[in-house]
Amino acid sequence: MSENFLEEIGLDVDFNVNLGNKWGLVTIDQDSYTSAASTESDISQSLGGIGASATASGGYGSILDDLQVAFLLKATQAHRDAKSLNAPRATVLSGETVNFQLSRYIIFALTPLQESGTTTTGTATGTTTESGGGLTPQYYTIQPGNALYITPIITHDKKNVLLNIMTVQNQFLGVRKSEVEIPNNNNEPQTINVEIPETEYLTISTRVNIPDGGTLLLGGQKITSESEIEAGVPVLSKIPILGRVFRNTSKVRDYKILLVLVKSTILLQDEREAEAIGAMENGL
Repeated sequence: MSENFLEEIGLDVDFNVNLGNKWGLVTIDQDSYTSAASTESDISQSLGGIGASATASGGYGSILDDLQVAFLLKATQAHRDAKSLNAPRATVLSGETVNFQLSRYIIFALTPLQESGTTTTGTATGTTTESGGGLTPQYYTIQPGNALYITPIITHDKKNVLLNIMTVQNQFLGVRKSEVEIPNNNNEPQTINVEIPETEYLTISTRVNIPDGGTLLLGGQKITSESEIEAGVPVLSKIPILGRVFRNTSKVRDYKILLVLVKSTILLQDEREAEAIGAMENGL
């Protein structure tokens, strides 16, 4: 389950005041609504940075007036709730491990670090062969998603199940760029930019005992990201009521929760065979 919230209010008010005498025309410009712009968090499906949903602009006065005001208002509010359900079933022997996995593959074509190959050029006197004729592509594969490992052990009384559970959550954060130095064809160092995928790996392990037919709720993996940005003109932005004109704010809240429900049912081979034989005899 995930929940994303965004609230962004940006107000830019500019003044031109003619004070007369020796002061002349005084101009007050502010651009704080861009400084308070929201940014996307590391949690997937974040609403940060989606842009303004409503924009209004206007002004009062002209160049000949003692007071000329221009304003630009940008406001955005967004909310998203998402739920994804995966309900697999599996039969496993007591003491063996069953694995549930839901993930996707992402393949990146990364910046090549070495040159390879040859180039042959024909001339009037013969042929010329040069090394380093092409770039060798390099690929990197990551597998973000969720995985669940369960090892059930039936107790001696055959009424309870001991569960060894491990949950894994692998999240793709993005691609980070960095600079590295490699030698060129003349063995001289050169600096190139490379791209490296970043992932976040979370895991929880536990051991519990539940009765036959019972259900276990495991909900310990919660990722939260909250960001609040406020930008404005010093002193003026702190004035009650009037300070709203000189202050801009943005709020981003992202939540991601992984809930795991495990229901165990003991299947005894002798009982199942007796039920099958009974059903067959009734059919005959």
